Amino acid sequence: MKKMIFMFLLSASFINLFGQETAVMQDTTPRTQTLFSKAKINSWGIYVAPEFTYGQYAGSFTPQLGGSVMIVLNKKFAIGGNVSSIANRNFTPTDLSSTSALHMNARTAGLRLEYSFAPHKLIHITTPLTLGIGRANADSTNIIDGEFGPHNGGRLGRNGSGFGFIQPGINVEMNLFKYAKVFVGADYRIATNVFGTNTANLSTGQLSGLGINAGLKVGLFDQSCKRKKKDQKPS
Repeated sequence: MKKMIFMFLLSASFINLFGQETAVMQDTTPRTQTLFSKAKINSWGIYVAPEFTYGQYAGSFTPQLGGSVMIVLNKKFAIGGNVSSIANRNFTPTDLSSTSALHMNARTAGLRLEYSFAPHKLIHITTPLTLGIGRANADSTNIIDGEFGPHNGGRLGRNGSGFGFIQPGINVEMNLFKYAKVFVGADYRIATNVFGTNTANLSTGQLSGLGINAGLKVGLFDQSCKRKKKDQKPS
């Protein structure tokens, strides 16, 4: 009888010790962490955002028209594309040439990232960042009227150059209703390099500039990723 009791206690001690050892091993085993280990998408959205900008090129301000198409994740982070173009066909900045008046035109396109702080509040802050490329042209003022000037180019013809840019900004945004928001803000385009033939002799300083903007966002901003449970039928 004593032997049976001793064997039982010994077995129980062994099982208890093995269980504790296994638990310790499980608790102390490190898990591989990745950049998106804790990332979880709870909601999504998509919107279009036409935008008006009064911004600088070659030291002078001119109207610009543009817009974005964006995908929203978790209400706060948005990613998409943005395009913009000088709207004034007779834009003649004084910083292009000291000897003759030149028309200037420019277009940009790029990837836009945007973060919204407390987007559930009526008025909140967003910080857009655009990274992309552009094309700028400068030529004699009579080209727009159909009479070619000495550069023998066009509004977006040979007398121009390509450029890369980074454009950080900050906006104040207001929720109009569930499917629309309005915003006003400012950004600064930093031309990082000029590439191509650059026959217009444009510099990164002339292609950089401040912008004051206003726009409208229309779309879906908070669509849940969770599937709705179907109502159970009464038995």
